[in-house]
Formats: sequence, structure tokens, C-alpha cells
Amino acid sequence: MESTPSQVNWHPYNRAKRPGMHEMGSLQQVAHGADSVLYFQLHQSLGASEMFHGAVIANHRGSNTRAFKDVQKVGQDLQSLQAAHGTTRTAAKVAIVFDYDNMWGLDDARNYANETKKYWRTIQEHYQYFWKHDIPVEIIATTDDLTAYDLVIDPMHFMMSAQFATKLKAYVQQGGHLIGTYITGVVDHDFLAYQGDGLADLEATYGIKVQETDTLYPQQHNALTAYHQAYQVNDYCDVVETTTAQVLGTYQKDFYAGTPAVTLNQLGQGAAYYLAARTDTDFLDAFYERLATSLALKPALPVIKANAKVSIQVRENATTRYYFVINFSHRPTTVTLEVPLRQIFENQVVSGKQDLASYGVQVYMMNK
Repeated sequence: MESTPSQVNWHPYNRAKRPGMHEMGSLQQVAHGADSVLYFQLHQSLGASEMFHGAVIANHRGSNTRAFKDVQKVGQDLQSLQAAHGTTRTAAKVAIVFDYDNMWGLDDARNYANETKKYWRTIQEHYQYFWKHDIPVEIIATTDDLTAYDLVIDPMHFMMSAQFATKLKAYVQQGGHLIGTYITGVVDHDFLAYQGDGLADLEATYGIKVQETDTLYPQQHNALTAYHQAYQVNDYCDVVETTTAQVLGTYQKDFYAGTPAVTLNQLGQGAAYYLAARTDTDFLDAFYERLATSLALKPALPVIKANAKVSIQVRENATTRYYFVINFSHRPTTVTLEVPLRQIFENQVVSGKQDLASYGVQVYMMNK
């Protein structure tokens, strides 16, 4: 992945990275499986659109800039991590489907609301629970094998092929757990609307029929009741009727009050959940907490963090585990090591409470 040691030139506001951010971002990539760090750009362009984009060497040249020294620090880190080169991430049991064709098709759809479709943001919101709880997740394409995962999340799959709908059905029948959401299975890959009852395999998988989608104004909200609690609903509400699915949550307001908002369909050896409405992350946290517990997704880690802004990722080989502990906050914090671990950068064995600077990274090693 391209990295810049400083600012970019295409954001609405192009701020420079704060001290520690570049090392944090670089080692985040390594923590998730990268074996190197690639820069764009080595030297700022003399002219044209990228002459102000961040680079290892700025136009006034020299090695005494903060950005150059930040890159040097990453180089030192990678030297210290040579033993971890070639190790792999702990195998993910959770996958999120992301499809570029779907994103482009949804963006071009003259329906819903241009300002609130936000397919990529929706994926981030579904990922958030797993990131906070250090549960490995892979982002996969529709062509990838699903059977390696206990849980597959497929949000807002507006443009879906009949072949992928069949693939999802087979995945659930064989014991997989699937999450789908509002605005799913509406058009095919030629951007032609499905007629009649739509995708038969998709309907069988979720055990529902979608009647229509209500688009809310930004200031409007509905609510759903699930798990003996009310949760706010924003932007989109699929109005559905169940065929074989069980209702887990219902809408509170409007002409579809009392109709299904969250459903569960048992199919073969697996289960498919349909989230008919967009909610805040409080509902997603509650929903995924139940799933993570029932599917035993939470990893057993020897590092206890003080807050959810610290991320712990694991790389390993046959003999050794490497724990990448990264503070994504501008405030320092602490972590507690339950067993003695070797701190890679200081090359010493430590235990107990450890300080972690703002945007700080520590890598700990433990033999299996």
C-alpha cells in the first residue's frame, strides 16, 4: 500500500501527520500482514499536481526534516522486526464482502439519497466492533472462497449476481453464518432490476421478502426494538415480510411499525441474519457481541488494554507469536502483560503494566 510520511494533497484539508503517526500507520500495515513499507513519493515533484504531496525527501531536500527522520525510524523498526518477516496473521474467522462493481452501481443508482448511501462507511461501521475487540477480519471479494470463515458480513449488496446469491445460500447451508442488510440484491451486474420476487436463492437464504425501501431525510429517525431495548434507525428502512425467518427486532414507528427490522433464518446447518435498517453503532455493538460470544470469535490474548483505542494484532509462525500493540489515540495509555513477553524494540523481557505513548507502537514476542 502506498504510504506518505506526511500530508497528502487531495483531502479537503491537508494536515501534516502528527509526531508518531507515520510509524503507527506503517506498523499497522505490518501488523496486518505486510512485509515491507512502500512510499509515494520518494521525492516531491518539481511541478504539477503532486509537488506539494508528502514525500520522503522534500523539495528543499536534506535529511533533517521531521518526515525524513520519521521514515528513518520506520526503517529501524523493520530491522528490529526481521525475525517476524514471513510470518502470517492469525487466520481470520470473520470476513466482510466488499465489491467495487457494487459500490459504483450503488453510487450511480438514481434512488435512495445521494448523500447517505455511503457504502464504504457502512462497511467501516460493521468492522468497528471487531476492531475494538481485536478479532481478525479479512475484506474479501465475491470471487473468494467463503468456507474458511465462521461469519461473513455482506452489507448493502445492491448489485448482486445470481451466482453470488447461490454461493451465499450454499455457504449458509454448509454451516456458515451470514449477515445481510437493507438495499441488497436489487439489480444484476448489467444494472438491470430483478423482476418479480427477485433472487430466489437470496430470498431462501434470508427467509424474507423485501416489499420496499423507505429513505429517511437526514433529520428523520425511526427506531427498532431488539434485545429488550430501543435503538435509533437512520437513513434507510427496508419493509419486509418473513417467509421462514424468525423476527428478532421490529420497527417502532411509521406505517411499518411492528414489522420486522431484524430477522434470523435457520437454513441447513447455518444461519442468515438480515438487518433491514441502518442503525447507530450501539445496535451493531450489541448485535455482534452476541454473535462473537456464540461463535467464540474473541481471541485469548496475553495483553490487556485499558481502552478500545488500542488495537492488538497477531502475526505468527510455527514457533513464535508477535503481538503488535498500537495506540490510535492522541492520548498516552497503558497495557498490562499477563505473562512476561520480550519487547522487540528494546530487546528486553517485560511484564505487568506498560506505558504506551500517543500513537505509540510496541511489538511483543512470545514463544509458543
